[in-house]
Amino acid sequence: MADSQITKKALGDGLKELVRKKGFDKVSVGDITGACGMGRQSFYYHFQDKFELLEWVYYQDAFAPLCEGITLQNWPMKLRAMLDRMYDERKFYVAAIKAQPRHFSESLSRILEALFLQVTERLDEENDVGEERRKFGASFYALGCCAVVVRWAQGGMRVAPDTLARDIYCLAKDSERAAIRLAEATEPQK
Repeated sequence: MADSQITKKALGDGLKELVRKKGFDKVSVGDITGACGMGRQSFYYHFQDKFELLEWVYYQDAFAPLCEGITLQNWPMKLRAMLDRMYDERKFYVAAIKAQPRHFSESLSRILEALFLQVTERLDEENDVGEERRKFGASFYALGCCAVVVRWAQGGMRVAPDTLARDIYCLAKDSERAAIRLAEATEPQK
């Protein structure tokens, strides 16, 4: 691992530990660097502020594994793995999301919207739906998934990750079946 990544990981681990102990809002850059035995200059060389570090932690910890090698076939397992990771680190995620729900939601939403857009582009090879409707659908599903995950975290992650992942998957499958039935019902008669 490159020195830069080692430093970022140490800062991220320090942030996670401090958030678990005293909450995100009470953590300062000085607290983070002190916990890592680094100077403030090291922090500011890599991150503008603690919010940028928080986003980096979210991405490295939960979002990157979701994105890596995702396909139409494996997305339910990827989602489950992300939720499992969050659940394993729930003390951190619950505290961070309760303090900054919008920050988490915006970070995850950008990623999910891009993933949903890729999926709809692959499914709409003949451009029957059109780019604007695909973008709208991707945004709609990304925001909905984010809201569900944020509510889950704010509620203390009382529902098991596999149950939440299954519910999201079932909703997607139900939506797909409904869309197919609607398309078949509105096709012009030959």
